[in-house]
Amino acid sequence: GLKEGLEQALELGLKKVNFRSDCLMMVNQLNGVYPVKNKDLLQVHDDVLKLIAKLDAFSIMHVPREQNRVADAEANRAMDEHARVA
Repeated sequence: GLKEGLEQALELGLKKVNFRSDCLMMVNQLNGVYPVKNKDLLQVHDDVLKLIAKLDAFSIMHVPREQNRVADAEANRAMDEHARVA
């Protein structure tokens, strides 16, 4: 989801983006707190870092899931729609 969001932000010409996520592990990995150990995620992580490098400013912050219910539902709906189209 983050990779897709970054790609869309760049397509729109945005240079500064602020992301919020309820996935604390991903937030900590991108902020350099934890390394990416999962080999399947390592390539995606590298792709995300390359996209971030194209921006002038990037931030990501953790939001607990209980404070993020509406956004979580919208993200799930969008992924379900995308899966049906593909």
